[in-house]
Amino acid sequence: MNLKIQVFSLIFSLIFGVLFGTLVNLNYKLIFNKNIKIKIIGTFTLILDISLIYFLVIKRINNGILHVYFLFIFLVGCYIGFTLTTFLRKK
Repeated sequence: MNLKIQVFSLIFSLIFGVLFGTLVNLNYKLIFNKNIKIKIIGTFTLILDISLIYFLVIKRINNGILHVYFLFIFLVGCYIGFTLTTFLRKK
């Protein structure tokens, strides 16, 4: 895999991590609902949909090759998205 594809994959992982963190924060009431059925169905569909989209796009970008640093950048993006959405919710 050449450097251009790796950089593009890293940028995509960061942006997708921000999107994931934002969506989890916006669906906070659904994920932490008191009704156990709504909680399970909501969490399952959210995580399944987002993970399938991530892997389909990664497959399209670099033939589905995952590296640890893609997941690390994804987690950094999740943290950024979650804190950004939390900050915006407080205002």
